[in-house]
Amino acid sequence: MADLPATLALVDASPVPDELADLVVTLRSLPSTHVGSGGALAVARFASTLCTEVAGRVSSALTPMAFCEARVTAGCTVLFSASVGHHDISAAAACAREHLRLPLFLVTLRDADSLPGSLSGEWIRTVELRGAPPDGFLATNSVLLMAAWLAKAFVETQRRTPDAGPLQDLSTSYEPARLPAGKSLLVLHGYRTEAVALDLETRLQETGLRTVQTVDYRNFAHGRHVGLNLGADQTTVVALIDDSVKSVAEETLRILPPSIDRIELRGRAPWPWSVPDLLLQSMHLVGGLARTEKVDPGRPEVSQYGRRLYHLPILASRRADEPAVIRKMRALGAPPEEQPVRTLVKLALERWREDISNIPVGAVVLDFDGTCCFTHARHLGTDPRVRRELVRLLGEGLLVGLASGRGRSLHADLRAWIPQQLWDRVALGLYNGGLVLGLGEPLVPSSAAVPSALRKVRLACDALGLSEMIHIDERPYQVSMTVGPDISVDECRLLVEGALVGEPGLSILASSHSVDVVPRPTNKMAVMDALDIGERDFLAVGDRGDREGNDFELLNAVNWSLSVDRVSAALDRCWNLSPASRTGPSELGAILTALTRDSADDCFRFAPASTEACHA
Repeated sequence: MADLPATLALVDASPVPDELADLVVTLRSLPSTHVGSGGALAVARFASTLCTEVAGRVSSALTPMAFCEARVTAGCTVLFSASVGHHDISAAAACAREHLRLPLFLVTLRDADSLPGSLSGEWIRTVELRGAPPDGFLATNSVLLMAAWLAKAFVETQRRTPDAGPLQDLSTSYEPARLPAGKSLLVLHGYRTEAVALDLETRLQETGLRTVQTVDYRNFAHGRHVGLNLGADQTTVVALIDDSVKSVAEETLRILPPSIDRIELRGRAPWPWSVPDLLLQSMHLVGGLARTEKVDPGRPEVSQYGRRLYHLPILASRRADEPAVIRKMRALGAPPEEQPVRTLVKLALERWREDISNIPVGAVVLDFDGTCCFTHARHLGTDPRVRRELVRLLGEGLLVGLASGRGRSLHADLRAWIPQQLWDRVALGLYNGGLVLGLGEPLVPSSAAVPSALRKVRLACDALGLSEMIHIDERPYQVSMTVGPDISVDECRLLVEGALVGEPGLSILASSHSVDVVPRPTNKMAVMDALDIGERDFLAVGDRGDREGNDFELLNAVNWSLSVDRVSAALDRCWNLSPASRTGPSELGAILTALTRDSADDCFRFAPASTEACHA
């Protein structure tokens, strides 16, 4: 307990970890489910509230068992566990993986390198928060540390500075003025402070120091006051008060009879800082009760049956459909249990799998960011496995086209690792197809001016005030807008679409990290015209085949197309055949490995069944 102020001071003095900042950016753009047990469930509840209040996204907090039982169909999943010492979190991770509740993040205090295999791999991203002192049974420091980091990360991504100052103003030790007299506690809270109520309930119930019920101020008014009245002599009301509920809280307490014992815990800073502040105060309240009762809450006596209960396996989750079917169902907007549509999708997949294995492939056309490299590692260039497979296929005679929003950086990256004698088999569609050339051709800096139509993009962004939140790169072929932490790709795309609605000559394309605007009819299919495949077929691969994605036209222009991430609703193209644990360049590597030369017909064949066996 003595280390709690130092925990807040540590967070206040440290920069937000990059992994946590990336998580917050993701949460601002997707619905999310937050999962935790015991004290971590309170952190999950706080994270869910932050998503709803700050990002305006639908969000929920569940225990691992509830998460595995629930019919959550899509969205980001965040697992919270300080030490990852229990198999329930691994079970929740397995459920998220099987049912494609992705992207999946694990927020933990444990060293990422020491995580079990069930919680490691490219399918799960670890957010490692360091610095908390060792914890006991109630995990006070770890809960406070995670909550403080969440508050700081969300505030900083919003560029908001609260009036009351940073966490250092809250880090002084806090002892309650007095302890509750009642053996039962009724904890009153608001929506924004529900996590504190849940944490207080968990600590007092797990230690047996008090029995606790929690209720928000208005739900209390709908009947629970009757129960309070009957047990008033044995009950203490604990009121959690911050700026969001101050008026209703004070009026509620004014109406309660003065004979009812009450304790007020008041936040000393605006929300969300009020949550770590109230957590600190409530933890001291528990500590005071423990000292009075001569109980060590960090080392309780655990019964034999309690240990057996702790190690019981979680319920098995519902069996999921094949990932390819789940993805198409989501693209169609169909509920996962809608049997007629599911049957339709399964039959279409079977037909397509059979058909694509018989086509003569003459060339592959690939998107780059998110396909040949992971978006978060795009500065590293082409993934090593993708490099290896492409060099093999080029050497066997396959033609390759790469279509990307990139320009000079892609041309340079490919020349750095593709042998020069193979350059004549590679065509590039740079700037989303605005500039088509062979890899063997030099990329001469353009002297052309930015067209007047494209110049309107920056003017529109300036008028909206959007320019302060994004990086704008203007070129003769396209205008690219790379988003920062203050805005998501989807938000940027919608704002730009609205601003340019009167410009029918412009196309607006969204990738996983940016928004590109190109003049019509520029598109990625232009690279296909530079590849002479005769009577053979193209196989196209990208990552954003959804209607709003920058690969939609490419992956829906040909029947034989695959996505390594999002798919369209079409049932005769744009399938994602990857297992739940594989995405991006890892799946592309498997696709390329499944391409083999058919010397008899002078073409290449794709064997979709073999991609499942090709692990990254």
